[in-house]
Amino acid sequence: LHPFLVLRIVSKACFDRVVTEGLETRLSAEGHVLVSNDVLGFLIERMRNPDEDLQVRKVCSELCGKMNPNVSFSVLLAIFRESIGSRQHAVSRACMYAFCSSFANHRGSAPMVMHSRSDTLSKEVVRLFKAISLQADDESKKTQLGCLDCFGSVLLLKLESGDLSIDPMAFRFEEVAPVLIGEDGAE
Repeated sequence: LHPFLVLRIVSKACFDRVVTEGLETRLSAEGHVLVSNDVLGFLIERMRNPDEDLQVRKVCSELCGKMNPNVSFSVLLAIFRESIGSRQHAVSRACMYAFCSSFANHRGSAPMVMHSRSDTLSKEVVRLFKAISLQADDESKKTQLGCLDCFGSVLLLKLESGDLSIDPMAFRFEEVAPVLIGEDGAE
C-alpha cells in the first residue's frame, strides 16, 4: 500500500509524467485490454484482483481515476464492460469508483474524452443497474449504490459543462427510489 500512497499525494502533472512514461497498457484493435508491465497495468491488476486487500484495491481505483482520462478512460470502460458480462460486481464497483475519481480530479479541466464518452459510460451503468435490480444480496446492493454514484457523477459533469441534453437511457425515478429508500419505504 505504501507506494500507492506516495503516488496519491503527488501533483497531477507529476503523476501524469510518471504514468505515461513507457505506457504500453492499452486496448487492442479488437477491444481487449492489453495489460503491460507499466504503472497503469500494475494499478489495473491490483484493482481487479479479488484476493488483494480491499484498501489497496480502492487506492488503485482512485489512482486510475487520477490519470489523464485520455490515457485511462477507454481501458477502464473496457474492463467495466467485461466485469458486467462476467458478473464481477467488485470489479464493476472499482471501475465506477475510478470514473467518479476521474470526474472529481479533472473537473473544470475535463478533457473532451470524458464528455464524449460519458454517454457510453451512462448506458453501461444503467445496463448494470437493471441487470442486478431484482437481486437483494449485499454485493448487488453495494453495486446498485455504486451505479447511482457513478451516474450522479456523470450528471454533475454534464451540468457543469453545460451539456444539458437528456439521454433516454437515464434512470427513471421508479427504478431508483427502491434503492434510495428501501423496498418498504423505510430509509
